[in-house]
Amino acid sequence: MSNLTLNRSQYSIPASKADFTALIEKLAGAHSGLREKALLFFMRAEGPETASYVASMVGEGKYGTLHLLFELLGRPDLGAQGFFERAATQEELETLLSAFAPFNGDGQTHPNIEFLKTAREQRSQVRIGILAQADANTKTLPEYTKYRTNTLFELFNEGALRGSDGVARQALLDSFSYLPNHFLTAEGRFLLPQGSSAMPLRSSAGAEYLANQNAVAVGGIDKFPSLMSVRGERLQKDGNRIVPSVMIRDGVYVGKRNIFMFHAAVNLAAYIGDDNMIDSHASIASAAQIGSKNKIGSFVSMEGVLSPANAVPVYVGDENFIGSFARIGTGIVVGNKNFIAAGVNISKGTKLKDCRENAATKGEYVNVQDLNGSFNNLAIAPNNAVRDFNSVKLLPGEYILFENTEDFMRRFEGDERIKGK
Repeated sequence: MSNLTLNRSQYSIPASKADFTALIEKLAGAHSGLREKALLFFMRAEGPETASYVASMVGEGKYGTLHLLFELLGRPDLGAQGFFERAATQEELETLLSAFAPFNGDGQTHPNIEFLKTAREQRSQVRIGILAQADANTKTLPEYTKYRTNTLFELFNEGALRGSDGVARQALLDSFSYLPNHFLTAEGRFLLPQGSSAMPLRSSAGAEYLANQNAVAVGGIDKFPSLMSVRGERLQKDGNRIVPSVMIRDGVYVGKRNIFMFHAAVNLAAYIGDDNMIDSHASIASAAQIGSKNKIGSFVSMEGVLSPANAVPVYVGDENFIGSFARIGTGIVVGNKNFIAAGVNISKGTKLKDCRENAATKGEYVNVQDLNGSFNNLAIAPNNAVRDFNSVKLLPGEYILFENTEDFMRRFEGDERIKGK
């Protein structure tokens, strides 16, 4: 029988499933405690035609891919930074396929085998990564927090974490729920702002209630419980007001002193900053990023990124006013101190009649996409009559774009007589 080199040691190529089991048991003995240390591991193929993830979770079972990958990578020290990732050579991919040989043609499909075969056929570069559980040394490292969050978000967006593995899902939820001041860039990547410190991440061992994908949440049956049911004490301590019938799924980060009115809904991976007013029936979809001191009207809809997968999330900065029944489409980046009137439907291709006094495009139509990156102190409103505005001729049904000012915004502030002290 020929020999197979898995980095430091030589092992016989498994000729049968019994030989494969013996190989995995031998590796498990050499890698004592690896399954307890690793949160998850993955392989990613990057080629001219495909870029996809195939994740194998800690509870994978008989295939033992984690031990094979760990040996192939040279038994990296996961304690140093909490993760390890590098590109695999074509020879190493052949090694893995050889190890899985006893399972070929047995009438069953295994995602790792199919993945490796496809990568070989397309000669795609494959990156292998292992992410460790957070411990006292790594959970406060910015590099670990950023890597963990990016990895989990991308795996989830590719569908890899949508299965029934409760531990893996909880890792995703915890990463999003406990990150302070983490916003997505316009390209959909997470940034760790300079000077911010990572908050402790809950250990997945305390989340076994998610092992059953039909775990009962507050007010319904969902694989993700209500945020209020698992973090109610913290939300209340931070001064948030969340009236009955609001649904915020676990996996959302909520800051301080926010108000959520009747039937507002927030999907997982969203970020809500401080001092926001989110009115009744507002819908903040997956991964939407909301800053601070915003007024979000009733029935406002902000689209998410999970369908279609990998879309750029909605980003809303600070001190914006978004009127009732407004819709913000996927990929729209709204900066600070903007006014979006009731009923305005914004997508990247939405045309606006430019009425700004000093704009080079005054009197012309501009797309919302042209404003991304400089969407600050602007106002968008519908026009319902033939009229002139700032010397620009308007027609009914047009959206008009003009400068937002403090004088203009005062008419939308609450009545001083009824404001609380």
